Amino acid sequence: LASIPDTSIMVSPDKISSANNYLYLSQNDGGLSIIKVQRNIFGRVADSSGYPLKDVDIIANSGAKTRTDINGEFNLTVFPPATNIITPTLKGYSFVPPSRSVILNQNSEQNFTAIPIPSVGLLSSGLPSTITLEDLNGLETTFNFPTGAVTTTTLVSIASIIHRGNLGPMVYANQAFSGTLSQNGVQYPALMFKKPISITLNYQDNDINLVSDESSLALFIEEGDDWINATQTCSPTIQTIHDPESNSLTVHVCKLGKMALFGESERNVLPLVMNQLTPQIHYKVHVSNIGWMGWVSEDEIAGVIDTGEHIEAVYIQPISSPGDMGIQYQVHVQNMGWLPWAENGQIAGTIGRSYWIEAIRIRLINPPQDYQVYYQVYARDLGW
Repeated sequence: LASIPDTSIMVSPDKISSANNYLYLSQNDGGLSIIKVQRNIFGRVADSSGYPLKDVDIIANSGAKTRTDINGEFNLTVFPPATNIITPTLKGYSFVPPSRSVILNQNSEQNFTAIPIPSVGLLSSGLPSTITLEDLNGLETTFNFPTGAVTTTTLVSIASIIHRGNLGPMVYANQAFSGTLSQNGVQYPALMFKKPISITLNYQDNDINLVSDESSLALFIEEGDDWINATQTCSPTIQTIHDPESNSLTVHVCKLGKMALFGESERNVLPLVMNQLTPQIHYKVHVSNIGWMGWVSEDEIAGVIDTGEHIEAVYIQPISSPGDMGIQYQVHVQNMGWLPWAENGQIAGTIGRSYWIEAIRIRLINPPQDYQVYYQVYARDLGW
């Protein structure tokens, strides 16, 4: 019994028959081959802004299951001709549509949009209140609202979100959320609290693996086209309480909005103020039997030469760039071929599978006129 993709099979019509997803091929020696035909359901899961979500489980009612990769893409193998219902699941999210019914007469693309499930609370002027938000890793962020924080009954809605990008030398530390305030059914984005509220964030070591100085962690809030330290929404500001032993941070703010955690990067030796005409990037590679090597930047070599080890994954991160310019990169991996494009700090390649990168291509996103990217590779037996 063999399972093969549903492609054209060149065989004499009098030697083939089909039933119940199987092809029966008679052989010249009197034998019989039984082949089960498969189809692929593929697609992408992204949030409402188009940012991909990884680790979303895609489950078919037939029992087939897969998970999205770092680019939010999935490929699920199922068997026709029955109708399959596929459903995405990820803690903290609902999906639009909740599921899709797929008739498997051909390979099919099916996409989903992920919507964060908010934590909701009702604030009263005469009572304190607490709202707890759980992120995708099960870590809690606690929002404490003191008595008198509002003077009118206020509905608070807070949801975990995925943030893209860094703030100059500050790198994103994998914690972000968005909070909204409504009164009498009307949303007030600029509403200020009458008394400071406290936000206690918990994070994992993996969240800050790009942060060189843990004490530099700070919560920022988006204000128009800029980001400011969230403590500056109160006057006077209140000092942040940081407990690195328990990986927690308590911040006092007087406003909610789109907020994200940032910390100084390992490349903080670079100038904090850089000419827009000289964009900076840094990059690092994961090498077999070594792991992640240190960050390097322009004209510096990432990896090892003539040691017999291989590069398995690469991570390229812009530090400063003009406008909304970014960088994309794609790798060709042994036994896998070209993987999907990664961009702006996403990991490209594989880890722990002993597959090495055989080729790479890099391109700029939204580059100004005359901007180009140059790169060079060292290949075994070929050199540079």
